[in-house]
Amino acid sequence: PRRSITLEHLLQMTSGLRHSAGSVTPFSDIARLHLGADVRGTALAIPAVEAPGQRFQYNNVNTQVLAFLLERATGQRYADYLSRKLWRPLGAADSAVWLDQEGGGAKAYCCLFARARDWARLGQMMADGGRAGERQVVPAPWLARMTAPSALEPSFGYGLWLGRTWAGPRRKDWREPFVARDTFMLVGQGEQRVFVVPSRELVIVRLGREAGPAWDDTVIPNMLVRALETRPASLGGNA
Repeated sequence: PRRSITLEHLLQMTSGLRHSAGSVTPFSDIARLHLGADVRGTALAIPAVEAPGQRFQYNNVNTQVLAFLLERATGQRYADYLSRKLWRPLGAADSAVWLDQEGGGAKAYCCLFARARDWARLGQMMADGGRAGERQVVPAPWLARMTAPSALEPSFGYGLWLGRTWAGPRRKDWREPFVARDTFMLVGQGEQRVFVVPSRELVIVRLGREAGPAWDDTVIPNMLVRALETRPASLGGNA
């Protein structure tokens, strides 16, 4: 039943796979992914409940399945490929992934533990069209596809949220338009964020405790973008 699911469906969260996200019950899919010792078996057993490409629904299992496909295509473990192709070319320090057991599979949908400075390196690379220094780490056309709105959810691209669309208050934690419409963001649990604003050469990393219902994704980037736009021209320089 899942044979018609494509890579793009998984990237855009439109796969139609079952979404069982309740973290309180130990029988939900997300609880079993979090706590179980076989993340591969759990993810691959989650059934399709509707045809792909019909509805957007943010679902962690999509990202987990993508990681398995990456390992199959490259013949490398997820963490090794991530290190070789992305983390080391960025000049980032050691980070960590969460395994389902010692020597087991990576929980790729969650919990890449890294320094704030290295999240900023990642955001800067994306702001610079995939380049880190003189090295093209990620192809620019791929970044363009990542940040293109998907048909079923214009505020979502390939695995990241986009600030270019506005249709009133949204579930995704913003209550006004982004001042810089090219803003996009990497979204972590507990309001951990990497905001990227290429037009303003601006990258913002927000870590720390969960802010709760008062959180609004637009506040920090809009405040800084407005400050950059109103600063005296004599100051010069970049943020």
